[in-house]
Amino acid sequence: MADLHVVFWAPNPEAARQALGRLEARWHKAYPKAIALTLYRFEDYTRFFSEPVRFWTILRSNNLLERFNLELRRRLRVAGTMHSELEVLKLTWAVSEAQEHRWAKRKLWTKRTAQPMKMAA
Repeated sequence: MADLHVVFWAPNPEAARQALGRLEARWHKAYPKAIALTLYRFEDYTRFFSEPVRFWTILRSNNLLERFNLELRRRLRVAGTMHSELEVLKLTWAVSEAQEHRWAKRKLWTKRTAQPMKMAA
């Protein structure tokens, strides 16, 4: 896992490709299917390198989106008992607003430095 971490948290695309080569050389015999999955469409998984550096931390991980989807599903489970589409829309809006507020508090980057900041757990 540490070798895979080096690939996706590389400082630039060239370093990521070099780390990928080391990962493949080291682990291909032991885990051929896992390495094949890692190599498959690798450029799609590292497309964030074409974006400004300050967004890399957000784009490397989809945890924020997964958390939002999980919360939305949890709240909408009761949607079968709702009487109108408007009630579902109100609930979806409320969950979205709460999530937006949580994201805003995390301060993922600063405008002054334009550098990514570590996200709090």
